[in-house]
Amino acid sequence: RDEQPQNRVLLNAYWIDRYPVTNRDYKAFVDATDHRAPPHWKSGNHTFARDLHPVTNVNWEDAATYARWSGKRLLTEAEWEKAARGTVGQNYPWGDTFRKDNVNSSNDYEGTTPINQFPEGASPYGVMDMCGNVQEWCTDWYYDDMYTTSALDNPTGPQGGQYRVCRGGFYAENKAGVRCSARHFAPPSTMQDHIGFRCAVSPGEKIEPLPAKQSSKKPKKAQKKKVEISADTDLWDIVADYPENVAKVARTLLVEAKDQAREEGEDSDGLSAADKLAVFMIALGQNRSAEIMKYLNDHEIERISQAITEQQIVPRSQEKAVLEEMKQFLVAGDYVSRGGIDFARGTLEKALGPRKAQALLDRVTSTTASGFYMLRNVAPEQIIPFISKEHPQTIALILSQLDTKQAAMVLSGLHEEMRSDIAYRISQMETISPQVLRELEDTLAHELRTILTGQITQIGGPKAVAEILGQTDPEIEKAVMKDIKQQDAESANAVSKARSEAQNNPNTDA
Repeated sequence: RDEQPQNRVLLNAYWIDRYPVTNRDYKAFVDATDHRAPPHWKSGNHTFARDLHPVTNVNWEDAATYARWSGKRLLTEAEWEKAARGTVGQNYPWGDTFRKDNVNSSNDYEGTTPINQFPEGASPYGVMDMCGNVQEWCTDWYYDDMYTTSALDNPTGPQGGQYRVCRGGFYAENKAGVRCSARHFAPPSTMQDHIGFRCAVSPGEKIEPLPAKQSSKKPKKAQKKKVEISADTDLWDIVADYPENVAKVARTLLVEAKDQAREEGEDSDGLSAADKLAVFMIALGQNRSAEIMKYLNDHEIERISQAITEQQIVPRSQEKAVLEEMKQFLVAGDYVSRGGIDFARGTLEKALGPRKAQALLDRVTSTTASGFYMLRNVAPEQIIPFISKEHPQTIALILSQLDTKQAAMVLSGLHEEMRSDIAYRISQMETISPQVLRELEDTLAHELRTILTGQITQIGGPKAVAEILGQTDPEIEKAVMKDIKQQDAESANAVSKARSEAQNNPNTDA
């Protein structure tokens, strides 16, 4: 969803590093500036034998500092994507078909590889290693709905946020994760063994390099003691010292408002929770508001931003009342904290590393109750007219969660031109997060949202298509398989193999 809608954008000319920054490059930077080295170097994992591997375990600030030291900068997300896929918009740097020999992915090499190991994986501009091996920091803040609002000339991300964009996939991701258009993100402070970076510079752009030996060692300032929060504390001091607490108050107001009807969520002054936060942010000013928004997620920022755009004139009495109420919340410390799958993933990655974290999350999510139970009790002839107007990807997701016989009847009832496309999309699915499901539910019509509950994990894949086609008419199966083969021979072979296995083992659980 965060890759849509597709836009054709115009970028000014720029130069881009042919390769990611390597351990050798970064060591020269560390030696010249006394900047901190990646933590795993201290444990002896950095050796000269790995000099041509991309540097990892550097956070966004480390990457930006290196770029400035070298007289360059990090790429915008749009610049990264153009350099990777060219103007045609192909799926991978080398074309539309995945070729595992062109990329370090799927844990085939158990970690990073030298940046010159895959010459056949070059992009149309001759840029190497843009997919797989390591993800690469970009300068943009991540916003999942960016493509609907960003400029078409030299687009950049929002002014602030919680995550920075990473592009390119990494060594443990499959072919879907290393597509040129796949978007990834991470907290800017994170250091991971699968995130690196490369640099760029525009013709005529003047970037003042950092001076040697002093570049990143800022003189220590006398640490200001944080104010104690009490009824007597000035609100501006609280905001300056505890922006994360202010964000928690904002989140609490939005959560409570969501759990109540709008008329119950409004006070006597007629302001909704989002309106109050809009008044509060306007009163704080741009800099303070941006600092608070770093601790909010995209949807929270979007709700507040929408309310801000609708605020024309704010009476002084109203502003004063909102500021006083926010201070009361902060003094009381009565607010909710955010958890969820993203919080769990970030915590586990910091504790265990990305591979172990993902393995544990897979086990956790596999035990989550599957959704669509109520939908499975709806007759196929009632489902068909309801979902036929939806996007093929949405239909594919729904069918992948139905009983195979029910899904087959629905697929058979759809328009002939849609069947193959939907079956192909199901074959490309692997997993979906509860957050994506919730976003899907929000976009579906009200009638469907009322019967979609719960969470889903494992979805789709060649086996799911094989099971569905096994319940369809042979002529439909033949036509669908033919079209899938034309789109992607590898996927068609996988579906055929799964179909044969199902026929040879008819009692195997689906």
